[in-house]
Amino acid sequence: MFFAEVLSYPSGFYMDTYQVRDADVSITISIYDNPLPSPVPTITPSPSFTPIPTPTPDTTPPSDMRIEINNGSTYSNSSIVQVLLAAKDEMSGVQGYFLSESDATPALSQSGWIDVDNMRGFSANASFTLSSGDGMKKIFVWFKDGVGNISTGVFDSITLDTTPPMVTSVRPNDPQNTAPLNSKVTVIFSEPVDAPSVHTDSFRVTGGLGIVPGTVEYHAATQTAVFSPTGLLSRSTMYTVTLTNLIKDLAGNALFPESTSTISTRGDLVEISAGNAHTLAVDQHGFVWAWGDNWQGQLGDGTLISRSVPVQVVGLDNVQSVAAGYSF
Repeated sequence: MFFAEVLSYPSGFYMDTYQVRDADVSITISIYDNPLPSPVPTITPSPSFTPIPTPTPDTTPPSDMRIEINNGSTYSNSSIVQVLLAAKDEMSGVQGYFLSESDATPALSQSGWIDVDNMRGFSANASFTLSSGDGMKKIFVWFKDGVGNISTGVFDSITLDTTPPMVTSVRPNDPQNTAPLNSKVTVIFSEPVDAPSVHTDSFRVTGGLGIVPGTVEYHAATQTAVFSPTGLLSRSTMYTVTLTNLIKDLAGNALFPESTSTISTRGDLVEISAGNAHTLAVDQHGFVWAWGDNWQGQLGDGTLISRSVPVQVVGLDNVQSVAAGYSF
């Protein structure tokens, strides 16, 4: 295939010139009236013609595939996540991608392909909704080029956690007057929590003169937090232990429900009086304690709940002596 042109022909002869072009070649054809001129015009290839090469078929799929979920986060507390996608195709360009939690390679005809503007270097962010249920999730991605080649699949993983942490145990766990004055308060969580979120604002002990000064340590291996008072607790005092929703788990879920519990420190009893089915006692600090039947509120703790261990009688202090009766 070449481009031909007439270099010379006799004067007076009519010549029609036609030019034929396609994707590969351009040819000029000259047609003369009869009779054929003599001598026949010399036809030679144009020295400026360069044959157009036959295109090389593109059988190479996109390469350098990449996917990253939520900027590389380990956990998510939302089923809707953001994914960063990237791939290259130097020949026919990246023209689409397919996201799935299945590792099965999709067919070109399968619904779910997202078409994009054809480009050799592709990068974009997309939203993806994870399947329901907490746990490890994998998202796979495939890319297709302009002629339908599909890349191999690559994936990233993330743990979906939508369950808030809870307090499962507080020790000392007896609200009665059994806690030693040098007690530390230990809390166990239902799952690992974010250590920086456990501090003296989110884990408080109050009682006596107000907020108890101290320090808080979190131990990830045992999912426990320990409050250590700066000094000894006061004798015969009820303390309130509060853990707030400032505490978060590793996915960012806030503590729920918030936790409130009480502990009471020991006090030496100096007088005891037995009633019909309950007992009253005074400790060395003048506080009154009661235990036994409480069907008429005779324990004085504001409830009708019977107690097998002493509870502090509400509103009494500096008491020197007590006497228990039938129902008082």
